[in-house]
Amino acid sequence: MSSHGTAVSDATWTAAVELIVRSRRPLLLGHVAPDGDALGTALAVGLALRDLPGDRRVAVSFGDDPFVVPANLRHLPGQELLVPPPDVAVPDLVMTFDASSADRLGLLRELAEAAPAMIVVDHHASYDGFGTLPVVDVSAPATAVIAEALIAQLGVSLTADIAACLYSG
Repeated sequence: MSSHGTAVSDATWTAAVELIVRSRRPLLLGHVAPDGDALGTALAVGLALRDLPGDRRVAVSFGDDPFVVPANLRHLPGQELLVPPPDVAVPDLVMTFDASSADRLGLLRELAEAAPAMIVVDHHASYDGFGTLPVVDVSAPATAVIAEALIAQLGVSLTADIAACLYSG
């Protein structure tokens, strides 16, 4: 365990924060047919990135067609960040949430794999190693736990909206 409450190394946290702070067009992706841990964490981190200093166009998506937020998640804050797959701009950084393999990215897999960097935030033992920077802790009960630690690493305070999104995980 690192000092941040997860089994993610300090070097990995540092690398993730550097990539995020440098990004101007981050794309945050939940897996297809998103549940609360996928969409909630993507929205939570998206809201946190929006609070960072600098000019950044944050987009959150998932690779489904039709692009429909499940009814049980329509209450989540931050949905103004959602962009349907056909409208997603080419990102300079992709972050995936709760996806253990690239095929879980659906329609956005090719775009994600073409990005200069891909941070994978996940807790599944079945994680297959895709992406350029795994922020993976298989001992975490949910991706939301890792996402909360990431937000803390970024120095962003939890707001009610960010907390509501994390809680869905």
